[in-house]
Amino acid sequence: MTSPSAHEVGKRLLDLNLLTRDQWLPYWNEAGEMSGDDLIELLQKKGALTALQTDKLRRGDDTGYFLGRFKILYKISAGTFARVYRGVDSATGATVAVKVLRGRHTQDPESVKQFHREAKLTENLQHPNVVRTLEVGADKPSAQHYIAMEFVEGGNLREMLKIRHRFDPLTFCKFAIEMAEGLEYALSRGVTHRDIKPTNILLSLDGHIRWVDFGLAGVTEARGMASFKADEQLQRTVDYAGLERLCGSPKGDPRSDIFFLGSVFYHMLVGEPAMQDTRDRNERASKARFVKVVPCRDRPEVPRQLADIVDKALTIDLEGRYQNYESMLRDLRLAKAELERLEADPEEASVQKALAGFPPGTPRVVIVHAKTRLHDELKGKLERRGIAAVCTADLGRAVMLHEMRPFHCMILDLATTGRDGLKAYAKQKKRSYDRGLKLGGIFLAAEEAERADVDKLGLDLTLTLVGQPVTLSQLKDALDTLMPGSVRPRKDGADDDS
Repeated sequence: MTSPSAHEVGKRLLDLNLLTRDQWLPYWNEAGEMSGDDLIELLQKKGALTALQTDKLRRGDDTGYFLGRFKILYKISAGTFARVYRGVDSATGATVAVKVLRGRHTQDPESVKQFHREAKLTENLQHPNVVRTLEVGADKPSAQHYIAMEFVEGGNLREMLKIRHRFDPLTFCKFAIEMAEGLEYALSRGVTHRDIKPTNILLSLDGHIRWVDFGLAGVTEARGMASFKADEQLQRTVDYAGLERLCGSPKGDPRSDIFFLGSVFYHMLVGEPAMQDTRDRNERASKARFVKVVPCRDRPEVPRQLADIVDKALTIDLEGRYQNYESMLRDLRLAKAELERLEADPEEASVQKALAGFPPGTPRVVIVHAKTRLHDELKGKLERRGIAAVCTADLGRAVMLHEMRPFHCMILDLATTGRDGLKAYAKQKKRSYDRGLKLGGIFLAAEEAERADVDKLGLDLTLTLVGQPVTLSQLKDALDTLMPGSVRPRKDGADDDS
């Protein structure tokens, strides 16, 4: 059997709409002197045909070059459920992404139903941080089911993490806010994602986040979406199933998406996954995998403002986790504003870095001392050094204030508090630690015997100043030892060391 001539191939390309007459004319004269295979090779070399198209032509395929109005160019990714191709919208000339259900799934009515369900869920989502669905259809000649989506030039977050490993705090804030805004919008339209992972987060070349692949999306009762109620039993990922079994979450709980968004945040800030990847289904769903996550607050490279957000998103306790995206977004925006302020003030940023692990904000101390006449003087001198101070003669009140808003350090005069002060400090230090916070302790002792009582505690971040009276210079040096950089020089250059 003779191979087709170049002119026969040219006619076939016109019939298949792979070339227009204007595109074919420049090759007409050359075609008489070459074979059909040579013409195909030349057209591919010139960029008029793609490798995928030429392979199909050589196999004699007459279908699959177009799905609906979308010309298929080449494959850009593949999964177990579908392949994604780069294409062109013949009506507008715009580049598109076309997701095509794999052939082995087209014979399964449930797979086809799930595939079309994804498009139905997302076709009405119009948000800057969600990839837009353009069309869903079934091509009868090729028996292919497809979803056409806008094309995002760039890459996914997993690819970016392989290159960058982790993101600086302010870049993270920008992307994290966009991620949460996109998911908040989708949820307001009744759609939960149900498959949150770095590969489903696209980073466009213009520097924005776009969510894609709501293929395992869940449906809430919002916005008239109850017609999809029967589809809530569709397969969930093993990760989601394991988490929800552990937490007792109801099906389709948006807080499950929040947990896995927190795991994405963790990877972006720390440079490694919160939970180690594994292909073993039992390991993926095991309780240990979720509860053994190292808290983000224990990672010194992560600013405390952001660590607190990530840890709250990743908590197993449903009530302790963010209940909605609104509250998460509020915290992200506040953290971003604080980080921007610190970036504009290098001196303040240096202090905050030194105070990592302590409560955020201006260093705060509580002083328990019986001599109330000294309170105003101590308070004033410390505040001129950048330390917010609360003075009281009542140990119980100091503890109550610390419970309400944790201090950075407790300064206890042992002549005032006795051993009750040591016990109270030890208890509050443990409570602070349980909240992921440091608490320093400075003890004012009249005699060495009291120092021995302090040493018996065996606690870090404590200093004992022996001798009466203690000078401000001693107090200032002790605070600077426990919280380096926290005590600032007076702006007027004076020394208030009396």
